[in-house]
Amino acid sequence: MRAGSLPAVVEPIKLADSGTRLTGQLPVKAMGRLRALCLDESDKVSIDLSFERSSDRTLGRMQGTIVASLQVVCQRCLEKMTLVLRAEPSVILIRAQDREDIIGRDTDSLVVDGPILLSNIVEDELLLAMPMVPMHDIDACLAGEYRHRQERPNPFSVLGQLKHRD
Repeated sequence: MRAGSLPAVVEPIKLADSGTRLTGQLPVKAMGRLRALCLDESDKVSIDLSFERSSDRTLGRMQGTIVASLQVVCQRCLEKMTLVLRAEPSVILIRAQDREDIIGRDTDSLVVDGPILLSNIVEDELLLAMPMVPMHDIDACLAGEYRHRQERPNPFSVLGQLKHRD
């Protein structure tokens, strides 16, 4: 597939059969759950995904890299921050009727029974890579400055000294 020209809907099993590689960018605004966490819906997600069959042709596989630089709110200082997410999915592609054969393997799988939105696949991988609580590094966070300003003597320490006089 040409770089940058990504289909909206894909059939991962067929892509694996033909050994297709998808590279390009998707807009965050096409991913509702991820967009709800971002400050700027004009952010883009870069993808490089390869679809292939195993050497014995029994299993389809999707693997590659998904990278996004998103503007989100730091949950420590509540200021804008850039969060870089990187996902490296490596999943087996299976049909629903094949699930029993795959259960028990130590690999991730994607159940596919037909066309699926490419943005859904990408969004799921990025949500799995997202930290539960996005925050700046403490040294770069405004809350860190506030914490250092608050390191004053405890006004109640005098009470502790009175207690030890007895």
